[in-house]
Amino acid sequence: MGILLATYMMFSFIKITKKVKKANKSISKNTQLVAYKPLFTVHNFKAQYFAFISLLKIELKSVFKSLPFIAVLIMWLAIVFSELYSTVISGGEYGVSQYPFTNQLISLIVNPLTLFSLILIIFYSAEIVWKERSLNFNLIIDAVPTKNSVFFLAKLFAILLIPVIIITTGIIMCILFQISLNYNNFEFGLYTSLYYHLGLQLAVFSMIALFINSLVKSKYLGMGIFGFIVLLSFKSDALGLEHPLTSLGFMPRISFTNMNGYYGSLSLFNHLAMYWLSFGLLLVFISFKIWNRGVVANFSTKLKQFKYGFTSIQKVLSYLLIVVFIGFGSLIFYNMSIVSEYETRADNLDFREQYEKKFKQYEDLERPYSISRKTEVAIFPKESRYTLKADYILKNGSDQPLSKVFVTERLPLESITIKNANLVTHDCVYGIYIFHFEKPLQPNDTVRYTFELKHELNGYETDKTIVNNGTYITHRNFEPILGYSSGIEITDKVERKKRNLPKREKDIISDEHIALQDFNNEKTNFETIISTSSNQTALSSGSLVKKWSENNRNYYHYKSENKVIPMIAYLSASYKTKKVDYKGISIEQYYDSAHSFNIEDIENSTKQTLDYCEENFGDYAFNHVRIAEIPSHWSFGGFAHPGVISMVEDRLYLVDVRNNETFNLVAKRTIQLKWLINIGDIRCLQNQLQVDLFL
Repeated sequence: MGILLATYMMFSFIKITKKVKKANKSISKNTQLVAYKPLFTVHNFKAQYFAFISLLKIELKSVFKSLPFIAVLIMWLAIVFSELYSTVISGGEYGVSQYPFTNQLISLIVNPLTLFSLILIIFYSAEIVWKERSLNFNLIIDAVPTKNSVFFLAKLFAILLIPVIIITTGIIMCILFQISLNYNNFEFGLYTSLYYHLGLQLAVFSMIALFINSLVKSKYLGMGIFGFIVLLSFKSDALGLEHPLTSLGFMPRISFTNMNGYYGSLSLFNHLAMYWLSFGLLLVFISFKIWNRGVVANFSTKLKQFKYGFTSIQKVLSYLLIVVFIGFGSLIFYNMSIVSEYETRADNLDFREQYEKKFKQYEDLERPYSISRKTEVAIFPKESRYTLKADYILKNGSDQPLSKVFVTERLPLESITIKNANLVTHDCVYGIYIFHFEKPLQPNDTVRYTFELKHELNGYETDKTIVNNGTYITHRNFEPILGYSSGIEITDKVERKKRNLPKREKDIISDEHIALQDFNNEKTNFETIISTSSNQTALSSGSLVKKWSENNRNYYHYKSENKVIPMIAYLSASYKTKKVDYKGISIEQYYDSAHSFNIEDIENSTKQTLDYCEENFGDYAFNHVRIAEIPSHWSFGGFAHPGVISMVEDRLYLVDVRNNETFNLVAKRTIQLKWLINIGDIRCLQNQLQVDLFL
């Protein structure tokens, strides 16, 4: 205790410093006094440019060295790798690997790319704008003789470069993946398009983020407000803001297929890009005008700051941006609401509700069905339009006389007639026609039925059935429904209850899918003449009777030798063709010239399948097997039509056949499943349709 007490008495918390002896001042008599000369700084463009580059480097280094950025970047790269590996190598849902085409890889990374980019923009837009104030270093920085524009532009470009970095790392991962698989067709132009088709939307959100953080009083408030705005932009339809002009930052997704190239409304995207870009630049201009140096100003001060001090260049720039914003907004509105008929989700639901209320009474009306089909189809791929003339024979297959026919159109018709029947009702709003026979159509009697239509896209309309290369039109895309269509009814239980609609007795598949309520199993005679552009081949069911060229167009006449199931399709594309005769059956492949990887394997699988199926199921019903490639914007794997099998490009022709066992298994199984329709087994049709949903 004595030692502890003595230590306490001797210890002092005051730091003892040694006394420093003062040096003797010696004044030199020869000292010369120098007059003060101010230091002249350079403020020309070159100096400001170097200052901008220096500040931008500082901003980016602070982002790159931060743990949140590193963590998000690692997660992003891990997800990209897993997406690419699971689909390209593991085979995805079909279990078959695919060749790593650039468009395939891009489609796999687009959705996570948008998510991770927005997360980083939300966080780092606030961090970058508020960095000096967070470090209490803003008063010193704001006192330096550097222009406001230099500081502002450095922060703006730092925020804009964040999604650029994410896109670039994703592209590098895709290229490395292609290299690892010995694939060297990198299509750099397609990779570069990501910066426009995806990066531009993210750039607009970056500009909005900068504007929000320029207004608020703290970075966390800026993060919260901008994050909330991003969430609302994804749910704008729920707020009644689903129109592209009011859905903040909306730009339609543009996809790319190997067969057809870019798919989607490119015109709408380009116009919306200018519309939202001008809006974003207007917000950037406002942000610059209210950019604060010194103590944080309140909103009224910033408003006064914005009103004054406009230079001539700033006035011209602001007026130009306003003109561009209003001009492209007007152009978009004209094309969407005047040239085309814009329909909101509520409008669509109202249409479905009124259709059911007005015409449900005709649901149990007996329906005739066709036993003979003759069509003339003119396809104009470059103009995105086609015309069709149909001449059918209808049969009353019921055991009761038929006095009236109810027709629901899928596409607007130019004309429609039923022999010996008068059109008594035509509702052009709902596309309804009601015919009354002069004399009831007796059981098993037949009657002639004709219709014509012209399908042409207007404004920004898109239709994946008619494209520049790879048109694929099926009967359910255009053929009027003979009867009431329950597929139009509202299926959502909550929505039906809200609109006081009765509870549905059973769930019915929508008419947009493969629905049997509008389909009759009766086989039919079929004949068609298809014309298309001079550089394309047109296909359909039936034997090719004649082929000729006229007026710079190709014509094809197909006719079925026997009755077929009426699941007809019309195809047109710049096909390369390979035909081989196998035991009296012509195996015909129609594929894109750049997709010749698997031709021999598909041919061999088809031969083996023909042998197996004829041995186990019976004789094949046709003298040909046509396998036609269609673009990958179709979500299914393939579909069987009489004598024709349509296969989506990335489900057959672009699969990697280096694992031969897996490929042959899938190829054979696919063709075997299509066999049921091609041999004409009506009893198996419904099960086959259900199987086709998974192919």
